[in-house]
Amino acid sequence: MAPQRGAEAVDEPPRLKFVDLGAGGGVPSLPILMARPDYQAVMIDASQRRCSFLVWTLGQLGLGDRADVWCGRAEELAHEDRARFQFDAVVSRGFGPPAATVECGAPFLTEGGYLVISEPPQGRDWPAEPLASVGLNEVGPWPGVVTLKRSGRVEPGYPRRAKVQQRAPLF
Repeated sequence: MAPQRGAEAVDEPPRLKFVDLGAGGGVPSLPILMARPDYQAVMIDASQRRCSFLVWTLGQLGLGDRADVWCGRAEELAHEDRARFQFDAVVSRGFGPPAATVECGAPFLTEGGYLVISEPPQGRDWPAEPLASVGLNEVGPWPGVVTLKRSGRVEPGYPRRAKVQQRAPLF
C-alpha cells in the first residue's frame, strides 16, 4: 500500500534493481546498498559458502528486505525468466575475464541498462564489435571502471556455457 498524504496517494518511485556478478564478500553491492536506500540488489555467487555469508551479512546490516542472494552460476541464472532482461544495472568486481563478464552480464540487463565493471588502474581495450554482438556499447572509461550500455539485442544463446566461453571467448 502506498503512503497516504491527506486524501491523495503518493506513489513510491520504482527502485533501481541491480545484479552483482560474483558477489563474493559483498563488494561492491553492500556499500552501494548502504549508500542508496532506493536501490535493490540480487547478489549472485556460485559458492554456497559465500552465499551463506552474504545472507548472514544482509541480515546483520538490516538489508535483507532490499537484497536477495542467488547461489548458482551466472551463465545458467541469466537464462531464467526471473533474471533475463530484468535489471537496470549489473556491477562486477573480479568476476572473471572481461569477455566472460560481458557475456554473462548483458542478458540480465533491460534495454538501456548499464554494465559497470571494475578495472585495473591502467585500463584495457574493450573491442566494439564483440561488445555489439551481445548488445553492448562502451559509454565511458573512468579511472577504475568501464561502463557499457545495453542498446542492442542479446541473442537467446547468450551467455554460453562456461567451457564454451573458455574455448572461444568473445574477445
